[in-house]
Amino acid sequence: MVFYTLIRTFAPNMNRLTAILKLLIVVFTISFTVACQQGTGGKTAANKNIDWHDSAYNLIAETQELFNNDQHDSLLAVAPKVLDFLREHHEWEYYYMLWQNVAEDHAWYNEMAEATSEAEAMQKDAIERKDTFGLASSYVTQAIAYQIQDNYIEAQKAFRKAISLYPKDAKRGQLVSIYSYYAESLEATKDYVKLDSLLGTWRSLLDNLSPAT
Repeated sequence: MVFYTLIRTFAPNMNRLTAILKLLIVVFTISFTVACQQGTGGKTAANKNIDWHDSAYNLIAETQELFNNDQHDSLLAVAPKVLDFLREHHEWEYYYMLWQNVAEDHAWYNEMAEATSEAEAMQKDAIERKDTFGLASSYVTQAIAYQIQDNYIEAQKAFRKAISLYPKDAKRGQLVSIYSYYAESLEATKDYVKLDSLLGTWRSLLDNLSPAT
């Protein structure tokens, strides 16, 4: 609620809006990572009492730290083994989160061919598994790659597709990140009507977001 008020207050000055949106990305990425820690420990391997979900959480936390701190080579070095682990233990949400990080990291390092290849492979995998979270993640990756290249129209199409596919039972906190990127894209094209509508949706999400979502 407070963030939305700040955004509406500074909306006439779109440069300030951009700065606030970028701040929100950082704030709510941290909030989402903390929220992911809630409720771990529910899945155990009965034979050895190993909590694979906690192990998956620890691995994804380590890889996200590499991603957030621009440790590109280190992320690419460890990601394949972590992805194999997550696939083996059916930790599908973490699996697609990490895959998205890898593809997005390629895009941020201007490795667009690799980013596109990873996004397409993720999309194919998600379609075969009928995993809507994975499919939504693949569209987010495509959108961010377009946005980095200043192709805002295509980015907006991909963001809308991702939002439409985002599963209702998935952690809602990640939508905050999607909305923030999408808002930046709308601001870049000066589409203030759609931006105002998006901010209203964003506000509703934030008002109803609990620490565990």
